[in-house]
Amino acid sequence: MKVFYLFQQAYKWGFFTTLKFIYHELLSIFQKRNELIFISNAELFSEIKDYVNFKSTDITSHGPVPIPIIRNSFKKLPKHIFQYSLVDFGSGSGRVLIEALKNGFNKVYGYEISKKLYEVSVKNITDQNFEKNTIIYNKNFLDWKYEEGQRVFFIYNTSSKQVIDFLIENLKQKYIELGLNFWIIYVTPEQDEIFQSEFFEKIFSKVNRHGNGFCIYKFIPLRQNTIKQDNDE
Repeated sequence: MKVFYLFQQAYKWGFFTTLKFIYHELLSIFQKRNELIFISNAELFSEIKDYVNFKSTDITSHGPVPIPIIRNSFKKLPKHIFQYSLVDFGSGSGRVLIEALKNGFNKVYGYEISKKLYEVSVKNITDQNFEKNTIIYNKNFLDWKYEEGQRVFFIYNTSSKQVIDFLIENLKQKYIELGLNFWIIYVTPEQDEIFQSEFFEKIFSKVNRHGNGFCIYKFIPLRQNTIKQDNDE
């Protein structure tokens, strides 16, 4: 399964990105970190169908984000953003949360609907001694509630357009109310059209011919709805 996945990565992400990906996966194995975990659509749907109102077409299989992609996306963020918190919607085994803390974020939040992945992520976070800086919820990310300091959101195309659209609408309404900007890192941005509005500015995009890569969007509340803005924004 893992070997097949690596071949898929080489095709989708490109040869050099995949070489870096393999290096980091071997390093994680050497360090006894359990991050390269896969859950198929059917397995994930079977796990959650009794307590979440999702259709099988609303979710996609879980595969980890290549670490080089995570790190490159962080490099494209404004420097002052790292004083805020990052939220990973569909946090899987916790690798985005761990990388975020290693790269300068002081606090991170994860939403992971799979109990299996949630339990693995808690162990990985604890093994890395990051539990004081991390909050992970074993729940649907559509149940997201704002917590102070949350300004960066990470999405790895884990759901249907309808689900992501609902999530983004929740974010928009809350941050219009707060009058605050926020940033979204969107890996494999299949639903890019959701962000084609006056609220969003695409500040970075690097997507290959297979649709793999990432975009970064900045949310800007409409002026008449703005309560306050940061001086540095």
